[in-house]
Amino acid sequence: MPPTIAVAHYPEGAGHATRMLAIANAIENGGGSVRMAGSGAGTEFIALNGYDEYDPTNFFNHNQNIAPSATAQTDGGAGTDE
Repeated sequence: MPPTIAVAHYPEGAGHATRMLAIANAIENGGGSVRMAGSGAGTEFIALNGYDEYDPTNFFNHNQNIAPSATAQTDGGAGTDE
């Protein structure tokens, strides 16, 4: 079974997301699986390149005891609450 590797970009600017996307693509080309994480300016760039992104700052994202925000209910959780 191929490994799943977490690749996270720093949330300040899209430059770091660009570099992490290159790493993620290399991992996938080598047969691995990637789970992207991060927030900020690079989030949209990551999504435009086909990755669903885990937002590590959203602690309540998968807590069954807390109702999802209106944004999460209308866009499947892809948006951010700010």
